[in-house]
Amino acid sequence: MTVPPLMRIVVRMAGAAGGPQAGGDRDGGAVGERVARRSTQRDAWMRVGAVAAGVALLVVGSILGSSIYRGPLLFVFLFTAAQAGALVLATVRPRTAAIAALVASAGIMVVAHGGCRPGRGRSRP
Repeated sequence: MTVPPLMRIVVRMAGAAGGPQAGGDRDGGAVGERVARRSTQRDAWMRVGAVAAGVALLVVGSILGSSIYRGPLLFVFLFTAAQAGALVLATVRPRTAAIAALVASAGIMVVAHGGCRPGRGRSRP
């Protein structure tokens, strides 16, 4: 039976935390701490990137939703803020974020199609 690579890493980290008597490294857990610190930094940068992408989505989505789709600004902003929040929430709770993003996208589409009424919408050539 082969052990998956992820399982080897977990077992090695568990052994490293216990020191040499538990089958770990000679230095008593420096490998486990180094890997844990690296993953914490990676998670932090991922969250910073998600927040930056959420802010960009909020800015661009609000402008496009209100100008191109001619939706009411309040509703477009609220649904776009919900969608940007779902993007940030996806780093912590992906399933909840998927549902929130789906509801926000549906709301944006309803606002977009409801905002372009005859007589108020785009001019035809």
